[in-house]
Order: sequence, then structure tokens, then C-alpha cells
Amino acid sequence: MVTFTLSHLRALDALVVLFLFGLALLSLATGNPGGGALILPGVNVAIAAAIFIVNRTAAAAENRLLRIVRDFYPVPMIFVIFKEVHIIIQSMGRSDYDAAFIAIDRWMFGADPTVWMARFAHPGRRGYSPSPRSAFKVNRM
Repeated sequence: MVTFTLSHLRALDALVVLFLFGLALLSLATGNPGGGALILPGVNVAIAAAIFIVNRTAAAAENRLLRIVRDFYPVPMIFVIFKEVHIIIQSMGRSDYDAAFIAIDRWMFGADPTVWMARFAHPGRRGYSPSPRSAFKVNRM
């Protein structure tokens, strides 16, 4: 019998599992009028089980592929979690506020700020802009 303990999870893994279970509970609490109320929690439990299995297997074996999966699965999980939040919000009957925020920007600034700032974008300026990437460049010198 395989046992799953929290000792095999890193802090990031525990955080992802916590978010998945929190979203599953939120999905169950809000309900899904479309009749698929158990799909999202079921998917989240399956993903959490996969995280436990990958961490348990990667900790016990020297398999390079499993270690790569363990190190990089959080990147696509960002998109999965945000998509689930969007699905839950839409199932609650709430609307997006994007149109309202765009109208506020146009009222305050007279234009779209991102479109206005895009005319200053230039590859030569990007290389010297203050960003975390510039700190990496300084450290490499």
C-alpha cells in the first residue's frame, strides 16, 4: 500500500494543493446551475492526487523526467487555477468588470493607457529597463 504524507510536498506543492481544495470547496458551496457541480471538484482532487504521486515518486527515484515535471508543473497550474476562478465567478452569475475599468481609464486619461504606453516600446529600451532581468544581467557581469 502506498502512503502519501505531507513530508514529500514542498511549500509550493502544499500551496497548490491548498488552492485546489479551496476552489473545490468554493465550487461546491456556490453550486453550478449547469448540472456539472461535481466536475470541478473531481478534477481538482485528481490533480492534487497527481501532485502527491509525482512528488512521492520523484523523491524516491532518480528519474530526471519526474524531477522536471515536479519542478515545472506549477507554471501551467497558474493558468488552471485562474481559469477555475473564472468558471466559478461566471457560475455565480457575476459579470466581468473589464468594460467598466476600460471606461474609467478612458474617462480619467482620455485614452487607453496601455495603447498610449505601447508607442514608447522599443527593443533598445527594453534591454535597459529596470526589471528583475536587469538585476540578473548585472550579476552575470
